[in-house]
Amino acid sequence: MKRKNLTFIEEELYHLKSEQPLPVMVFIYGGSFRSGEARRESYGPDYFMHDDIVLVTFNYRVCALGFLSFADPALKIPAMLGSKIKYSP
Repeated sequence: MKRKNLTFIEEELYHLKSEQPLPVMVFIYGGSFRSGEARRESYGPDYFMHDDIVLVTFNYRVCALGFLSFADPALKIPAMLGSKIKYSP
């Protein structure tokens, strides 16, 4: 069975009632690359929904499984280079 290379894009567009720009809050959870998540239950928008604020959260790789590599030429899966990323202060 041949797989197609698909890209998924999810966009949610809302028609705002306000003509004025709204403040945007971006939340990046901590956890020292060991644990964390941006779940609705933990960091949901419920508090901000009453005050016209746009909340942006996202998930990123954490822990050993976040940098897991299946680099195998037979499988044609590229290596995860997350562990080789250099961070500068």
